[in-house]
Amino acid sequence: MGSRLREATLRVSYADQTIRPHYHGMHQPLHAKGIFDTMRDRARKGSWKNLPLPDEHVSLSAEWAFSETEFEKLRRGLVPEIMEDKWFIFYESGWLNFHRSWSGVCIYRMKVAQRDDIYETQQILVNRAPEQYSCVDDAYDLQLLKHLIDRMLLGRASSAPIPASLQGAVDPSIYRHHVVGYDRSNDEIEQDSG
Repeated sequence: MGSRLREATLRVSYADQTIRPHYHGMHQPLHAKGIFDTMRDRARKGSWKNLPLPDEHVSLSAEWAFSETEFEKLRRGLVPEIMEDKWFIFYESGWLNFHRSWSGVCIYRMKVAQRDDIYETQQILVNRAPEQYSCVDDAYDLQLLKHLIDRMLLGRASSAPIPASLQGAVDPSIYRHHVVGYDRSNDEIEQDSG
């Protein structure tokens, strides 16, 4: 009974976003506990804790285009399963939303619109609230966002960037783990939980 009550409490807590998500063990997928099924459905706003993008943000632009097949992978999003999955990504009302999984802080929002048979980036919003996100490097943010899309959502080979200001000052592998964790794609998460 205690386990069922705990799971039900977690389900309600995640849905109303009153607590930070926590993990059942460092390497144990949450769906294995029956809390939610991450792989069968696409990520939705209510799939994980998420905060709105603050008023302090900047608008950036990039000319990225995606095929219909790629866009379907973007729409699928990404729900974290283990502590090392550092991002929660979901698509809603034309916007792809990128949140840090532990805090729920929104770092990026990307507007995508269809033109003929391709989907194009229309606008990118980046968090600049210093209490939530300390980066102020537009070029790095575009590189990291592109990496999150290429690696985690599309499953392409990609290496997480390091800000120019930190190159040579930090161990690249430690910094990358801090930012992207295991850097697993949706397909790899599904295969690992299979």
